[in-house]
Amino acid sequence: MAVASLALRYSDVASPIGLFEVRLMLFEAATLMLYLRQRRFGSPVLLTLLQTAAGINVLAAIGAAGAIASYVAARHSAGWADEALVGFDRALGFDWRQAYWWEIDHPAITFILRRAYGSIGQTPVAVIFALAVTRRFDHLARFLIAFAVTLALTVAIFRFVPAQSALVHLIGTTPPYRPCTDVTQAATIAALRTGKLSIVSLGDMTGIIGFPSFHTAAALLYIYGAWPVTSIRRPVLIVNLTMLAATPVEGAHYLTDVLGGIAVTAAALAVVASVPRGRGACARVAGLFVIRQWRGRPRLPVAAGRQAARRTRSIPAIDTGPALTRSTSTRSLTLASVIRWTD
Repeated sequence: MAVASLALRYSDVASPIGLFEVRLMLFEAATLMLYLRQRRFGSPVLLTLLQTAAGINVLAAIGAAGAIASYVAARHSAGWADEALVGFDRALGFDWRQAYWWEIDHPAITFILRRAYGSIGQTPVAVIFALAVTRRFDHLARFLIAFAVTLALTVAIFRFVPAQSALVHLIGTTPPYRPCTDVTQAATIAALRTGKLSIVSLGDMTGIIGFPSFHTAAALLYIYGAWPVTSIRRPVLIVNLTMLAATPVEGAHYLTDVLGGIAVTAAALAVVASVPRGRGACARVAGLFVIRQWRGRPRLPVAAGRQAARRTRSIPAIDTGPALTRSTSTRSLTLASVIRWTD
């Protein structure tokens, strides 16, 4: 995906090769080396590292595609939806300015909310690693599919509902406090529309989506991904509920943006629930390495298993009596199991 994202040329927006893209390609090369080593030696530790690296690779590919698609959507968008979003907030009884000034008056809470809001890039790594360690590969694949579907829906909706951000629309371009999402969102969208911004490296891309809030969606998806692993369920739940609380001010989002993010996540999880379980189908859809390994039994190297299979096929089919027949049958059954493990 890193290579594909470099070659893509959507409309007037291009993504050149930069340090971020080089890092992605190096990480993909390292993942491939892990895959080859695991296939040769069958180590459980290598299997865990491989599935973690594969999951991070898929997540990075989804994120890169979503970032490029959001800039393309902004390039072809028109107008601003801020007045409509403010109207929905008023109907819900939410005053964004009041929330903004309240956070400024509580610096300790501001410190916590800023850190929680910035955890969007670290939490999925922990979730993917925990799912790989506990061998929950099907759930890992579902988590990644839900992430992709959510991001696709978010970008598609953003194309028709672009916004300047609550910070710029309600406070201005020189606010007394600059949250995590700065005042650059509206300027970036405007530059993309006019063609002043046409070449952007993936590493320089910033979040420009207002409605629906992808930070909200990500927080819910991380909770969903970590839920089967009891050891990380509570910490992930606390961090991401805090990130949800931080989203309106630190993300410069209207409350309507947050509700839109919840709705998009619900739709994506409904799609994931329709994917059949078992036989690695979900992992194949997610693009993960599907490596079967029976618990409680040693996994032989692939080369050894194939050599044993060739020796079995070369045994002549002659009647040597009941004792040898039982031995041959047992040996064939064992080798058939080895072949099945190593396919």
